[in-house]
Amino acid sequence: MQIIHKNLSYIFDGWFPEKIFSGFTSTFFQGKPEEDISSLFLSFGFTKKIAYMKQIHSERICFVKDAGEYEGDGLFTNSKDLSLVVKTADCMPIILHSEVLKITGVIHMGWRSAICGILDNIIRCVNISELSSFKIILGPGMRKCCYSVGEEFFGHKSFVPFLSRNGERIFFDPVNFSRNTLLKYGVDENSFCDTDICSICSGKDIFSHRKKHAGRTLSFITVKK
Repeated sequence: MQIIHKNLSYIFDGWFPEKIFSGFTSTFFQGKPEEDISSLFLSFGFTKKIAYMKQIHSERICFVKDAGEYEGDGLFTNSKDLSLVVKTADCMPIILHSEVLKITGVIHMGWRSAICGILDNIIRCVNISELSSFKIILGPGMRKCCYSVGEEFFGHKSFVPFLSRNGERIFFDPVNFSRNTLLKYGVDENSFCDTDICSICSGKDIFSHRKKHAGRTLSFITVKK
């Protein structure tokens, strides 16, 4: 999989089927889904309806058919003419597609959503039995190199295997937390792709709340007609 910088955004190439258009915006865009994504899609020669979220750091996932704003932290659809968008500035954007089921999805996974079990909730909310047909990309977000947390994280059993100490500091590994959780539901190891872009230390033009870099990176996926 390659990440191509084009038209003020980054496009995932060679991972999803050719008809899937997916990637994330640069800091040229401030993170306003309807304005930014519509402008981005026009620059690529096509327009799409946009579905995005009022993100509340929850386990809530919505299966949607129409454009608009939905409350929660995950969106899935089987509509070809609908683009799904997730906003992040250190949290982990997770992008999913099943060619077999003709379903796409996006997840906003911060530590609160992770505690609530948002990844475990996909099966129930999408009404499927397992995730073996899905290919997954983890977009730009804070990674274990910079994801410093407090002692209270050891109070959450699901987090403990993914915590490490470096001197007096504790770090959380959201990539392996996500991988481990999704593999339990049938995702193949070879269908899981990490962009390895840390929103804090990668040097990319990525928004970061911890760095007080105002704005939101928009990660998106759509199925071209």
